[in-house]
Amino acid sequence: MSASPSAHADTLLAPLTTLKVTPRTARLLQNLCGDRLIDVLWHLPFDLQTFTRYERLSQAPSDAPVAVVVRVIGYNIPPSRRLPIRVHTDDQGARLDLVFFGNARQWIPKTLKKDETYLIFGTIEDYRGRRQVVHPDRTLSLAKADTAAMSFPRYPLTKGMTNLGFLAVRDQVLARLPELREWIAPARRQDWPDWAQAVRTVHLLTNDAPLAPEHPARRRLAYDELLAEQIAIHSRRQHIHAQENHPTKATGHLTRQVRHNLPFTLTKAQETALIEITADQSKPHVMHRLLQGDVGSGKTVIALLAMLGAIEAGGQAALMAPTEILARQHWQTIEPMLASLEIRAVLFTGRERRKKREEIYQDLAMGRIDLMIGTHTLAQPALSFQKLRLAVIDEQHRFGVDQRRVFARKTEGCDLLCMTATPIPRTLQLMAYGDLDITNLREKPPGRHPITTRVMSLDRQNELIRTLKDSPDHHAFWICPAIDSDKIENATDRYESLYKEFGDQVGLIHGRMKGPEQDAVMKKFQDRKIRILVATTVVEIGVDVPHANLMIIEDAQRFGLAQLHQLRGRVGRSEVSSYCLLLFAPPLSAPARERLNIMRESNDGFIIAEKDLQIRKGGDVLGTRQSGMPLLRLVDEDAHIDLIQQANDDAAEIMTRDPDLTSPQGTALRELLKLFGKNIEKNTID
Repeated sequence: MSASPSAHADTLLAPLTTLKVTPRTARLLQNLCGDRLIDVLWHLPFDLQTFTRYERLSQAPSDAPVAVVVRVIGYNIPPSRRLPIRVHTDDQGARLDLVFFGNARQWIPKTLKKDETYLIFGTIEDYRGRRQVVHPDRTLSLAKADTAAMSFPRYPLTKGMTNLGFLAVRDQVLARLPELREWIAPARRQDWPDWAQAVRTVHLLTNDAPLAPEHPARRRLAYDELLAEQIAIHSRRQHIHAQENHPTKATGHLTRQVRHNLPFTLTKAQETALIEITADQSKPHVMHRLLQGDVGSGKTVIALLAMLGAIEAGGQAALMAPTEILARQHWQTIEPMLASLEIRAVLFTGRERRKKREEIYQDLAMGRIDLMIGTHTLAQPALSFQKLRLAVIDEQHRFGVDQRRVFARKTEGCDLLCMTATPIPRTLQLMAYGDLDITNLREKPPGRHPITTRVMSLDRQNELIRTLKDSPDHHAFWICPAIDSDKIENATDRYESLYKEFGDQVGLIHGRMKGPEQDAVMKKFQDRKIRILVATTVVEIGVDVPHANLMIIEDAQRFGLAQLHQLRGRVGRSEVSSYCLLLFAPPLSAPARERLNIMRESNDGFIIAEKDLQIRKGGDVLGTRQSGMPLLRLVDEDAHIDLIQQANDDAAEIMTRDPDLTSPQGTALRELLKLFGKNIEKNTID
């Protein structure tokens, strides 16, 4: 490692109030980027503003960034704070007003003194026969004018803050920038500058190059952020694997009965997944595993068998789903399989009345309930298990990290099984699920046919309605992107228009309906009392209506690939041939056309995920922002995705060699972790 000064990152962890800023500016900065000095440095510029200097004000054009030297000759400070302050300036008879809005009346006369000369940066505009600059981008005394740079960066701002004000704060923070010991091994440095130089480069711009995410300084800072994230993840993973647990010694008497009564045989992929999960359960440390399977691949039965194994070993099990519809769907699927078993299972969604709820609390705490299925209500503090041995979280990306951890810690040594039907490409798995072991289900149950997907213009919807009338065997979902809207076709209007054509054969379901109302509509659809269900994306996950064989998605160009694939997965759940119609409103943009073509060409969620990654690089691929991806401030998700693998590999090597970060490099890495709010001690506890 290269020798560096022994300065500490703590310098930059100080609050903004340690700077020379007003309380109002501190509040604005806190809303904009955060309340520590380092947060100012992590707030990157988006543009470089270049000004042309003119020797005479009369030569300077309007509507262009200019720099001119003028003399202050007077002020117009109105009594009302709602009116702007005008600073009158002159240059050999040419006049220019500097206009300021807001709370500027106290500092303007002190900053722009009468009869003194200043270099003013800004864009001149003509207003009612006068030339003016509203909120100059920068003002410098004449003494600094000769050496002044004609370019400086522009930053994203919040209401009430000017770029000039942010630059002044940024300069104060840069003046405190420590020279930290290098934490990147020489072999991994590439052509990157050291950390402090990289920070200065991206803020003290002299040309457009450092704005580009490919610039070495930008890549260096992006790698640092990713490395801190990956070290925290690997630290947490090591701690999880070190946590002692009572091995689950399943007897098999429950799982054998359920498997014997199943109307189908598990696929090879399901058998392999079950072997991996039960092997983890039998180990003397806690399981943290993600079961990743495409829609319809049979994850629920795997989860049930794993939960029964936990119950066989004398523990309790629970399954938490993100929506009440999905929780009830799981209950309807699982409850019949438990009919012949001597165990007590309960559905708990928060809809229960107080007396019933308190009864469930007591029975659960006393161990009289073996299996709980519910929504986020299972994570509430009032609900305690006697011995929760396995916590299953379905569609886990819908829950916050804190909810997942609280649920998994209902009892000490609880195994955790997360499930998702949204396959995540491996590169992004490193960020979203790096602390989980991953099991993939790539095979679907036999007898299921690929869903035929077609792309169709909304102009042909009348033709589609005629087809539905002529084909009474079709049971269809009709998805709309909104409940009600003036700008796009919405579920309410679509329901009314279809009701005129089909009468009571049409139902409507959306997120604003109360739980019992949703249940009633879904039951009618499941019982074939209605054959067209108009819905929003409330039915996106988990809904299982085997006889439904047609999915119509209106304004499909408005949906991402994740939602399109999940919605399509609501059909094709039996041996009946199924179809998905993607209705679009022309004209289609190139990205939208590519998304719809991908859906038409493939039914494989894993392939779709990789295709989406290719299209959008590291953007919000398949909803990864909702699937646990950290919010990164320095990483450009398109340009820096290759750095994720490098940071993961480096973090794995570092944490294997120096898990407590006590080596010289480890000591430097501790400073890196501080900069990004990470701490291995805290993460190993988590």
